[in-house]
Amino acid sequence: MENPTDTAPKRESTDGILATLGISERDVVDAVRDGLTEGLRLDAAAPKIAPVFYAWTGTVASLRSSLASNGWTQADKQNLPTIMSPNGRVRLIVASGDSGTGQLASTPSTSNPKGRAVGEHVRSNTPGRGQQIQLAFDIDVDSNRKATGDCQTWVLLYRHDVAEQASFAEVSLPLEIAGGR
Repeated sequence: MENPTDTAPKRESTDGILATLGISERDVVDAVRDGLTEGLRLDAAAPKIAPVFYAWTGTVASLRSSLASNGWTQADKQNLPTIMSPNGRVRLIVASGDSGTGQLASTPSTSNPKGRAVGEHVRSNTPGRGQQIQLAFDIDVDSNRKATGDCQTWVLLYRHDVAEQASFAEVSLPLEIAGGR
């Protein structure tokens, strides 16, 4: 079964912004596709939660492998798998998203509450302007980085919709976590 990956309607600068972060759209699309493939490998005998877990671990592993060839490094502090850019200014987390994921007119969120480690990373993103930056595709990356050069934590959100036979993804810079999401 063919499952297209939709990275949502995007602005002209998508590739440029992703390049500024040090990743490509292909890195994102391949990681989401590879995760879906891992989740679909299981049959009805697997525990109900297994396909979702395998999809997440497959996405994380694929993205890490892809970016490692460009000098990115892996970390698993507090059991949170992340990947850090070579210059240490960009950290990526992978999470499954809700129905707003990949939709420009929506405010995306994770599909499940996140723990303390994610919250600590996201709190360090606040650029002091009090605005939420919904999609990475809409902003100037450097203008949202603190003057001190602190690391920003970006999240690859993905969603697989079985009914639509489609996958959606985006790379977001969250500024807060509300209700654990």
